[in-house]
Parts: sequence; structure tokens; C-alpha cells
Amino acid sequence: MEDTRLVGAAEAARILGVKQPTLYAYVSRGIVTRHRVAGDRSSWFERLELEELNRHKGRRPSASGLDLAIGTSLTSIDDDRLFVRGHDAGLLATAVAYESVAGLLWTTRLDAVSFRASAATCDAVRAAARSLGSSARLIDHLALAVTIAASRDRSRTDLQPASVIRAASALVATMVDALPVRGTADGYALVLADGTVVADALAGRLWGRLSPVAPPRGGVFAINTALALLADHELATSTLAARVAASSRADPYAVVGAALAALSGPLHGTASADVVALFREAATDGADVTVSGRLARDGRLPGYGHRVYAGRDPRTDVLLEAVDALGGPRGAAARRRLVTQVAEAAADRVTHEPNVDFALGALVWVAGMTVEAGETIFAVARTAGWVAHAMEEYEEAPLRFRGRTVYTGPTPR
Repeated sequence: MEDTRLVGAAEAARILGVKQPTLYAYVSRGIVTRHRVAGDRSSWFERLELEELNRHKGRRPSASGLDLAIGTSLTSIDDDRLFVRGHDAGLLATAVAYESVAGLLWTTRLDAVSFRASAATCDAVRAAARSLGSSARLIDHLALAVTIAASRDRSRTDLQPASVIRAASALVATMVDALPVRGTADGYALVLADGTVVADALAGRLWGRLSPVAPPRGGVFAINTALALLADHELATSTLAARVAASSRADPYAVVGAALAALSGPLHGTASADVVALFREAATDGADVTVSGRLARDGRLPGYGHRVYAGRDPRTDVLLEAVDALGGPRGAAARRRLVTQVAEAAADRVTHEPNVDFALGALVWVAGMTVEAGETIFAVARTAGWVAHAMEEYEEAPLRFRGRTVYTGPTPR
């Protein structure tokens, strides 16, 4: 490399004082520019840009706010591909159960976690849920499950990795098993892409809480695919909330509670519900009329665009393939066609690509699940990632997220 203005990844990481995974996290969030040279597959970086960034220590304003980059060994995004501890997330999602993805995040090994809840704790959650108001959402049931489970764990303040994994395994199971049953409380078997049968997979137990009917062919597989794809995704808003809580040495239950609060907003974990509403509107008015009307009214389409991908969200097609492979229920084929029609109408009118929320909404729509199913799948899935980030944060210096404001109010007197 003759151009001395450019440096390789190792030198770029040294200049910034970070590890290479953190450097590539900066790249994926648009904080650092990566350059390619013809005939060379290596990544190159401008020394001046690195030195300027170094003066700001990892923060740089963006068009949509303030970006914060931190080091992690959990997930990375490179060339619009998502990796979980170096494993391609799309390949993982169809090859293993969500239990194994959680194990990978928590232990670095693809060892399946056993999600087992206390029957007494689940009974306590169901009893407390009777006091929820009529406007309660499924995510409110999940938050209640977290609170009840925390109150019954005498070791909740033990932040050693083995203790955190024990608590998190039981918590995820409680969040699912204590949800209101719409179909059957019995779990359904998961059949992976290679024909492997997982008898008591979390995805099979979750189905009966999201749909009143038995799963069609490929239904449990589709939910498992969504769970695996959504388990972690860099430093999303809810994950940042989890790490901030963990930096104060909040216990795993409090970490998940903080993350759930951030996830519950309409611009994060509940976005798939807007996609379902888009499909419902298109079923009445037609895809072209609906897409044109939404763009004229809102200037955007739900389930389109993602700030960390230059092109297409790699999770989208993996999940859409699982949706395309679904069997019934009655009307599923027509609903699949409508999803395709909406996507085709959008392709002619918007420059953004569909994201994983579009695919998650398509799963809910085609499978005929309750409209809240998408945010529930998202929350259950991401709990594994939140806990993994908390475990990383417990190893860092405490209280390191201390921001400063820029005062814009009246002059002090």
C-alpha cells in the first residue's frame, strides 16, 4: 500500500485504542469510513479521520442523533452481513434452535440452554396478571413476569456468569410459559432445516401463546427462525438501555426490565404491528393504493429502511423464506401473495429496502397470529442478547455511561 494516508485495520484499531471488532462496529454505524483498493480484499482507513475521531473518543453526531460505539464480542455487522460470535446469523437461524443461539451468546459455545420455569413462579405471574387492565398488551405480561420472577429469586444480586445464566434461563422460560394461552399450553416440536427434531423447543411453546390454532407446516420453524435472527443486533436502543442498567450493577431482571421499557416504543420492538396494519389495509384497498396512500400521508412505509445497513437487512430474506414455506391456515396462500404485492408496490416507489420488521409482520399476518405476536417474539428473542450484553458490561468499569448535556435553556440568574 503506497498511500501513506491509509492504514490497515490493525493500525486503525491501535490509533483509536480499541479492538478490531469495535473498529468494525464503528464502520457499520457510519462512524468510520472503510476504503477498498482494487485487487485487495483488505480494509483500509484514513489516518486523518481516525485521529479526528480519536479526539472525540468514539462519539460523533449523525443526522439522526448521537452515535455511541462500544466494544463487544457478541455480534458484528460487516458488508451488510450479521454475525453472532463469528457465525453467520442467517445460517444459524435455520440450522439450530434458539436455545443454541442463546448458549452461544452466553457461553461462546453452541450448547443449547435448557429453558425451564418454576411452576410456582408461573402460577404467581398468572395470578398477578388478573389485575392487569383491559388495555394490557402482551409486553405488559412479559414485564410482569420479569418483576414476579425477580421477587422470588434470592440470588438475583449474584452477578457471576453461572448465576446470571441460571437466572436468565429460568426467566426466559417464565416469560413464555406464563403468557396467556390462546391455543394449547402443550409445546409443539421444532423441525430444523436438516430434519432434526427438537421436542420441547421454546418456539413450540410460544406458538400456543400467539395463535389459537395448531401451527401449520413450518410454523414452529418460522418462529424459531425469527427468535434466532432477533437474539442480538449490535447496540440497538433497548440493548443500550440494558448496558446502562448493567453498568450500575443492576441485576439481570432489572436489566431486562429496563430493556423491555425501551423496546415497547412504536419505533423499536413494536414496529411489526404497523406492518400488519399495512397488510390489513392492503387486503381491503389493494397494495398499490395502500402503498401510495401511506407514502403520501406519512412519507414512509413501516418495515422499510435500517440505519446500520447500506443495502438490505440480511435477516429479512431469511425470515421471509420461512414465511414462504408455511403451510395453512386457510387463506395463508392469499396472504402470502399480498405480502409479495405490497413489496412489489413499494419497490417501485421507495428507495429503502424492507427490514426484519417487515418480515416479522409478514410472519404474523400469514400465520394468522395475534397482532401483538411480533413484539412478543422480538422481546423474548432479544432477552438472550440483553443478558449477554449485561454479562459483558459486568466486566467493565461500573457507571461508565455518564453523559453530559448541552444546556439550551434560559440564562441562569
